[in-house]
Amino acid sequence: YTTDDLDKFLTLYALIKLQIIHGKTLIFVRDVARCFRLKLYLDKFSVKTAVLNADLPLNSRIHTVAEFNRGVFPVLIAVD
Repeated sequence: YTTDDLDKFLTLYALIKLQIIHGKTLIFVRDVARCFRLKLYLDKFSVKTAVLNADLPLNSRIHTVAEFNRGVFPVLIAVD
């Protein structure tokens, strides 16, 4: 992790924990590596997340979006 990443991840976690951000949340990140780093970071704090990127097979992406819409996990991290 870079210092900049950790600052942003910590800020995001604080916003989620303080319920400033609540409900279904879609977060866009720059690249696939950052997408997975953010997921692992939030997983450490028991924030249920899933990732969505073009590297995943189409069926997996469709399933991930369907699960997000059903509320299985509140945070979806996507690569822009």
